[in-house]
Amino acid sequence: MRKKFSLFLVVLMLLSVFSPLGLEINDNKVAINTNVVEAAGDYLDEPDFFKYNETKWVYVDSGQDPGKENDRYSWTKGDFKEGTELKETTKSDFSAKRGELSTIQPYNEGVLLKQYKENKEDIEAYFFLHKLETEKPQEGKAAIFNIEYDDAAIVYLNGNVVFEGSVPEGGYPTNLSYGGSNQGDPIREEVTITPKQLQEFWNNNGDNYIAVEIHQGRATSSDIFFAAYDGYFKELPPEPEAGSIQTNAILTIGKDPSERNFTWYSNTNVPGKFEFKEANVDKDFTGATVLDANVIEKVNKKGFSSNSVTLEGLKPNTEYMYRYSNGETVSEVVNFKTQGTEDFSFFIAGDPQIGSGGYLNGKEGWDKTLKLLPSIDPNASFLLSLGDQVNTSSDEEQYDEYINREGFKGLTLATVIGNHDSGNRAYTEHFKFSNVQEEGKTTAGSNYYYVYNNTLFICLNSNNRDYAEHKSTIKKAIAENPNVKWKVVAFHHPPYTVASHALDGYISNMRSTLVPIFKENKIDLVLNGHDHVYTRTHVMDGTKPIIEWENGEEGKAPSEYVNPKGIIYVTTNSASGSKHYNIMKNQNFEFSAFKNQEYIPNISNLKITDNSIEVTTYRTSDKNIVDSFKIIKEDPTPVKPSEVRVTFKVDENKGKFVPNEDGVILNTRVLPMNFDATKLEKMAPEVEGLDGYKFKGWDKEFVGELDQDLTINAIFEKVEKTEPEEDNSVEPTKPTPTQPEKDDTREEPIRLFPRHHDRTETHPVYVSKSSIFTKEDALKKGKEIANKNLTKNSGKVTDIDGHWAKDSINYALENNLIDLIGNEFKPNKNATRYSVVKALGRFKKIDVEKYKGKSLKDVDANSEESAYVNWAIKNGIIVGYEDNTFGGDREITREEIARILNLFAEKFDIKVKNLEAPKFKDQNKISDWASKDVKEATEKGLLVGRDDGTFGPKDNLTRAEVAQMIVNMIK
Repeated sequence: MRKKFSLFLVVLMLLSVFSPLGLEINDNKVAINTNVVEAAGDYLDEPDFFKYNETKWVYVDSGQDPGKENDRYSWTKGDFKEGTELKETTKSDFSAKRGELSTIQPYNEGVLLKQYKENKEDIEAYFFLHKLETEKPQEGKAAIFNIEYDDAAIVYLNGNVVFEGSVPEGGYPTNLSYGGSNQGDPIREEVTITPKQLQEFWNNNGDNYIAVEIHQGRATSSDIFFAAYDGYFKELPPEPEAGSIQTNAILTIGKDPSERNFTWYSNTNVPGKFEFKEANVDKDFTGATVLDANVIEKVNKKGFSSNSVTLEGLKPNTEYMYRYSNGETVSEVVNFKTQGTEDFSFFIAGDPQIGSGGYLNGKEGWDKTLKLLPSIDPNASFLLSLGDQVNTSSDEEQYDEYINREGFKGLTLATVIGNHDSGNRAYTEHFKFSNVQEEGKTTAGSNYYYVYNNTLFICLNSNNRDYAEHKSTIKKAIAENPNVKWKVVAFHHPPYTVASHALDGYISNMRSTLVPIFKENKIDLVLNGHDHVYTRTHVMDGTKPIIEWENGEEGKAPSEYVNPKGIIYVTTNSASGSKHYNIMKNQNFEFSAFKNQEYIPNISNLKITDNSIEVTTYRTSDKNIVDSFKIIKEDPTPVKPSEVRVTFKVDENKGKFVPNEDGVILNTRVLPMNFDATKLEKMAPEVEGLDGYKFKGWDKEFVGELDQDLTINAIFEKVEKTEPEEDNSVEPTKPTPTQPEKDDTREEPIRLFPRHHDRTETHPVYVSKSSIFTKEDALKKGKEIANKNLTKNSGKVTDIDGHWAKDSINYALENNLIDLIGNEFKPNKNATRYSVVKALGRFKKIDVEKYKGKSLKDVDANSEESAYVNWAIKNGIIVGYEDNTFGGDREITREEIARILNLFAEKFDIKVKNLEAPKFKDQNKISDWASKDVKEATEKGLLVGRDDGTFGPKDNLTRAEVAQMIVNMIK
């Protein structure tokens, strides 16, 4: 069995053994004629081997396999397969970045490797060989050196594996195979060849070789790196007694507040024990719960095993104490406290990334941040670290500096997997979680979720870009926890950021694929790291920002969002300060409500109640606030003198309220005095009648302004069983829309408010096939239609009496522009992208069969839908999304329809008006991209504002408004 050793030591040994002098290649075998370098022993200024940029290498970058048919490792012993193209150099840095020499120092002065094969795919592997010209090291000494690599490395001494870095489980089936970490930066690791291995593998009667094999992670990798640095022979300290060392102890989140997990490392494979009980001043563990640890015997940290346990049955608002042991070695006693079952708080930290930018860089900043937490919020329930705990996934020194901190004593940790964590199993060996899923797997781990009080936390491994797997985790977590109030998703890579990764292709792909999944599942808040900058988005309706500013002051992000119609995304800055990225200049990040980069570590505190999430981000230098905002689902404030309460009621013997999409019945509203009552209709809860009754409407008209508390009662009509209607070729006589049949059992609406904004009478407009049919004729004919028996479609309508757009709806039904939903029109139901293009297509009387066929990937080619979508796209009225979908069920806003109407009118030469553009009260809420279209559409008379002087740009377009906008184009 090949033995693995620290890569740093292997490289160091190589450096000490390799000679900087004349390397010759004869018959594909390596011979070195050089003066022997005397081994030094301890660290000296002069390296013992691998002297930087003076060590001679033979290497293969041609894409050839250098091993022989009967021995694939022959090349690691200096014996290359005949015909292998060999190159030589004394430089120590090798790289290629998209076919060019890397610009990273010192690689920019090194050797350019051939990166691509003829088929434009990356070469699978590269092979480097150095013949050692040094005497055999003294017994008791190890060889230690550093290497850098990307994406995976294997180091050999005379054909024996002494180090593996980021190699896939099971190794490589052939020398030319893909597989590795695929993380962005080169990985730097220390290689140690132990004294035992040096003595065992050293060839006393012949040549000695160190070989390095570098693999690409995949065929489309953007770069390749290898470098070897000065090496030394050094005596290692004696091995400590087994079980005498305990380290990397960390308390992690459980499946719910009653559970925690705990992990620690020990230098023995014998399972440890864990004891816990309610705390007492004497630290007396009599009667404590004792748990036997589960052990991972072989972990990334050499000479250690990982012990883990799960603590169950924890009570709220209780202080516990614990200790753990391995044999005779017992830890100190540590206390932790559980919090209550209602309101709670926690911290989030972005990218500690210990070791980024230098040896163990960031450890001091991370230590300071952890010690600062109790002064900000002493009752926080846990800390959520948003990925990149370390810079190098296999570097245990970096994990030591991340975990072994005083600030972690008594603190519960939750983490997500960053790209710098993902390439090694060390992450999973250090951090134990519950509800771990099969989805989202990389070498480091996968997705998991937990519930804390009223909130579901879903932690995704975004290094796995199979978004269908993430969707599966999300749906499963929600299905298992249907009664939570809040849903929070956390993962490393941010869909919305303003720093260096903002324009990366995988980020754009994430926006178009993962973000719609969040919208579909009604996520409330998304937390990310990765870009070492702070960003808070506007409320995102899918991929569309709902742009609102505090008090209408552009650039001033709101401090509160009441019942937001979308998701807020927060990208966190580094919590250690190990690295920061600049905000990109000359980019219009329309989604960004607030962004900040002061090159100072940040920490964010979140407070969650039954109806709010408050996020406050602090600078760790002085605890001053960087940003703060609150999401409110319901206004808990009692009615003030300047407010009124509106209550909707139903007779429970006749009907019931239907919960909204969030499973909530909002039948009571606290509103400002003089609130526009016309908006109440959209705010009213949905009602359905019980058996034998049908909901007919409300006993108040939604007009005027509210100046007093109000109760609005649902009206029900008793329904008699009737025989099915016959399908007659001649339409039966129906009541005219202006004279509906009187329902004697129905109470007529009472007008409670003065009518401040009476509406002008409108009539449906009739379109004739005759080109000489004038506008006046159309209006006259339209009025006749409104007062005659309607056709089959409109005659069945039961829910438009008294509606302000009744006549326009009748016209839409008369001309088959909009379909009924059962026997109802549902005028206040939000319109979708498909219903809009369908109405416009029917208005133009398109040939459905002509346009039906292959369309966007979410549109059935054989459906009627494909015809209207294809027609609209072909005529430039609307476009699909960047992921080649149409999103037909997606609701559409009033500012979005402005652009569509302008394009439609221009394409088909619709006769428009030339009005003066109104100045709306909410002009500042119109998105920058839509302001021109809204102005043009209102000047042309295609759209009008609301009676209260607003436009409502972010309000969803209703089915009634679709009917009205078509009438507007004809008038």
